[in-house]
Amino acid sequence: MEFPSISNNIIFGIGIFLVAFEIFIPNFVIIWFGIASLIVGIIGLIIEFQNSLHQFALISIIGLILLIGLRKKVKSSLLTSTDKKVNDDFLKEGGFGIVESEEMINFRGTLWRHNSDKKLKKGEKVEILYIKDNIAYLKE
Repeated sequence: MEFPSISNNIIFGIGIFLVAFEIFIPNFVIIWFGIASLIVGIIGLIIEFQNSLHQFALISIIGLILLIGLRKKVKSSLLTSTDKKVNDDFLKEGGFGIVESEEMINFRGTLWRHNSDKKLKKGEKVEILYIKDNIAYLKE
């Protein structure tokens, strides 16, 4: 039984459709067969296929190779979770701040009241142990 080859324009159309269809069902399976169709369409511009079975067999083989080889890598890089917990709790961490006034210390861009009974001078650098209840606890 003879199966005439399919036009390269149709193969390109199938490839574009499959790649575009991946937008609606993002499972990273269909896109590889769409890319394979585009590759076979390009190969068809160079080599004339004698029948459509060869075209679909080549699409299937290239699609499976791309699927097995690239799916996990691409999926993990594109679909990384944005729900990662930010572990930036600088209020429990210490650091150095600059005295802005007798009552206020600039620590990481914010002014904080402090717990020290010492008389602090403006511009003085002080070590902060932690922040709790909007008060900077200083190292004595």
